[in-house]
Amino acid sequence: MSDDPVRISRKELSSEEIMDRISSGRRVIVTVEVLGVERDVTLRKTDEEYVCDTGFKLMNYEEEDGLKSCIERLRLTDTS
Repeated sequence: MSDDPVRISRKELSSEEIMDRISSGRRVIVTVEVLGVERDVTLRKTDEEYVCDTGFKLMNYEEEDGLKSCIERLRLTDTS
């Protein structure tokens, strides 16, 4: 297993594919464009919780489903 983060663009992977990578111990960094400025959203799992760091707000979830819902709410994945 590599400690390097997985870097992707918005909607490059499905939420299930992102969660698979996080469950295997990888950090996933999703590059998004907000008002013409590129920003990174970092998704990861610590020992106790799942974390979504938007750069503006740090959101923590006890359950995998919480992070998956956050990923979908922020439209980081392809839903088609």
